[in-house]
Amino acid sequence: EDVTRFWVRMLRPDVWPQQHVGGTLPNDMVAFGHYVHTQVGKPYPCWGVANTSERAKFCDPMTGSSGYGFPDILAAIQRVGLQASFKTSSLSIYPDGTAALDFGIVDHNFNDNPMQIFAMVGSKKQKQKQLRFVNGQPQLLLRSGSWVPTWGYILEDKYEACVQHHLRWIRSSATCRCSNLCCSDCFLFPLPTQKTLKKCPHGLVYAYGMDDPNYVSRCLQENVFTWNTSHSESHHSFNTYLWKALQQSPCSTKFRSQAHWFFAVQDFFSLRCRSRLLKMLRAAPEWEQLTSSHVVFVWSGGLSTAEWKQGIAVHSADDSLRSPVQVTARDDGTSTTLIYKSWGTKGLTSPYWYTAPLTSPVNKSRSILVAGAWSNSRGDNDTMKFRTSLSDALMSTSRGKWIDTTVTKYRHWGSEAVTAMYQDADFCVVVPGSSPSSRRLSTCILAGSIPVMCSDKFVPPFPFLRWDAFSLRVPESACIRTVQSLQQEPKEKELLLLKRELAEVQPYFNMRLEPESQIRLVEALLESLHAVSKQ
Repeated sequence: EDVTRFWVRMLRPDVWPQQHVGGTLPNDMVAFGHYVHTQVGKPYPCWGVANTSERAKFCDPMTGSSGYGFPDILAAIQRVGLQASFKTSSLSIYPDGTAALDFGIVDHNFNDNPMQIFAMVGSKKQKQKQLRFVNGQPQLLLRSGSWVPTWGYILEDKYEACVQHHLRWIRSSATCRCSNLCCSDCFLFPLPTQKTLKKCPHGLVYAYGMDDPNYVSRCLQENVFTWNTSHSESHHSFNTYLWKALQQSPCSTKFRSQAHWFFAVQDFFSLRCRSRLLKMLRAAPEWEQLTSSHVVFVWSGGLSTAEWKQGIAVHSADDSLRSPVQVTARDDGTSTTLIYKSWGTKGLTSPYWYTAPLTSPVNKSRSILVAGAWSNSRGDNDTMKFRTSLSDALMSTSRGKWIDTTVTKYRHWGSEAVTAMYQDADFCVVVPGSSPSSRRLSTCILAGSIPVMCSDKFVPPFPFLRWDAFSLRVPESACIRTVQSLQQEPKEKELLLLKRELAEVQPYFNMRLEPESQIRLVEALLESLHAVSKQ
């Protein structure tokens, strides 16, 4: 009614002169441009294509072709006191992916994606948005992986003939995903319950291969990995634990249409399994359309993350940072070259599946102030020199202790000795190596020993935790000095605060086979992904 009132007055000859009558003028777009301009005021913005290009944002002085407005008409509107009653806003979607109205957006062109917000499918010249219906409500898929309600849209040109299909799903209150925008075929999918959504506020997880019995039996068997008695940690086994945990978690789904996150849990040693997983990824439309929602869990000694775009790589604490590496995999007798890189655009590290019993950091008297266990023959020359100097510093007083974990054919060290040492130490030194994290971090935490992380490139697991509340992060240049100072008597009050906070986070690293522990791990991973995706 307000637009009609405005136009009736604007189209009188004293405001809209005869020189602007003819051809398509006055038309709806130019007339509405004047309505909007009176509310926005000077400098008048450009409308249409000019607003999404690199050209100037303002079209003042304007012409009817550039800004949908004429200077003389705008001046006449001001002279007669004509004013629009409503401010302009977008009925479509904002650049950050949010809607102007809480009940959704209006979409005007299924093939248009100037702000690169929507997840498009199809060839370069015929890309289109993806549509689904939830209880009859149309929704469009965003590149972020979420769906935005769409309360109005235009079926024009080639889509006009599709209106009956769309009305069918709306009238029947269907919950289904369209095979294409015409939506003659709409595939049903179950919606997660409100109870599940409450338990999983950061979305559900789909794990590739979970619904493929052949892949599960060949590549992720329960008995593939055994306890390695030469290490204080269960070597290379976090992915196996995660695979079992996903089967227990209420945040796991077998329906890709329900998922916000897509997990690719890589086999560690088998190139055949790794190649099979990569084929699954490439066959899934979500791999291209929702890359940033994909999470690859890797361990392969440098042959890790398949080359991709903006996804998230979660690296084992023992994974090297070498990149790129080229390998040849044989799958069904065919030689295929795969490219791997070991660090994604965004990265996380996983904790280690460590099976020693949890020891409380409080209410226990400890005879060692600072302890460490590592080999001085690991890493490059600078790393070996640093480790050697640090071990000398630890052994320089009676309150420090170091165990040499170098394994040779003449001497083996026992994991029980390392565990016992950490359980008797207030502080545990985590040294730098060739990876962004360390296996011994989980060992220290479960032993109740406060981690002292001496690494400039350390990437901790679970970034939502307040690491500064229960651990010390020290630059490599200051590590030896810090270790020496810690071997003096620490302040009891500060030490107790660190130990209490450490006790609070221990359950996140205590990965038992009970469902409660497995469910907690998946929830912690989702919380971590939510945190890193917001950075």
